[in-house]
Amino acid sequence: MTTAVAAPIQRWRLLCAMLVAGCAAMLVTGVAPADASMLLGTNYRNVQLKVNQRGNVALISANVRVNGRWQRRHILAWGAKDWPPNGRRFQLDRTGGWRTKGRYGRWQNFPNHCGRYRGPRIPWAVRRCSMRINGVWHHWAIQAWQRIKPNYGGTQGPVEWRLSHWTGNEIPRIRVWSDWTATRRCHGGQWHCLHIYGDYRYQDRPVVSREFTRLGYVLDGQGRNMALESFRPDYPSRPGWTRVNMFLAQDPLGQFCFIFGPKPHPNMRLAPWQVANLRRTGRSRVERYRMMAAGPGVLPDVVTNFRGRPLEFDQRIDDIRNAHRSELIPPEIGKCLID
Repeated sequence: MTTAVAAPIQRWRLLCAMLVAGCAAMLVTGVAPADASMLLGTNYRNVQLKVNQRGNVALISANVRVNGRWQRRHILAWGAKDWPPNGRRFQLDRTGGWRTKGRYGRWQNFPNHCGRYRGPRIPWAVRRCSMRINGVWHHWAIQAWQRIKPNYGGTQGPVEWRLSHWTGNEIPRIRVWSDWTATRRCHGGQWHCLHIYGDYRYQDRPVVSREFTRLGYVLDGQGRNMALESFRPDYPSRPGWTRVNMFLAQDPLGQFCFIFGPKPHPNMRLAPWQVANLRRTGRSRVERYRMMAAGPGVLPDVVTNFRGRPLEFDQRIDDIRNAHRSELIPPEIGKCLID
């Protein structure tokens, strides 16, 4: 996510903790250099979206807080759509056309040819529109959501405003299933913990990173960080949607899995309330969860809501799920083992 200035990495280390008890990749957080849909900025107001007649340049106008005052700013974006193999991202002119000398238009007289949105349902859409070019539907959208929150109980984060451009009606999808896993560190001291597994794909391409840091910071611009949240978790004083963890979908299938259970202390600084929450599981009291991720390339960001499993272990259901998981994620991959 690219063009906005990222906070210092130490801030992110304070915000999030690595996953050490799950079989997913470890992550604190990450704003990767080309981390999808495209980060325009944070905490905008009164956002407008226009698209030119060719459908390849967009104008985003918004109120931005600068030195304590709200100012109207204009951004031109062009040069990317869908999920290009080369990882191409939008080019931006944050001067509204002055820097590019009007080559892609100027904000003062930029026309809008993008009409009523006709694409698939997408979450967090603030502005969206569609236009038909040579028989193909082109869609543009601006989504606003809190992608970065502290792990182990975070409820607030900066609202990221993210731009996407894609064709057709297919968008990335996150699939999630739940079962149990056997461990003594469990919800209520029980033997079997809630366990989830799934994958992240666009069409037949897995959304994975092959180059990333120990903390899950994506280096190749291809992988995406999966944000797992729980509604009314067992963390103290967390009545709504709450961040449990963030981790990478894994190579080669875009697979992931996670155990809801107490975590050992990771080797990094945490806030006192995060340390206290390590002893808890993050499991929802009403078995409601969601998995969110930025889209690959400049595709839109997506979310999947799902239900957990009751505390009571069911051997028959667990056997069915284990068989299903073996088909989805073959054991020889070795990154999401059968319990």
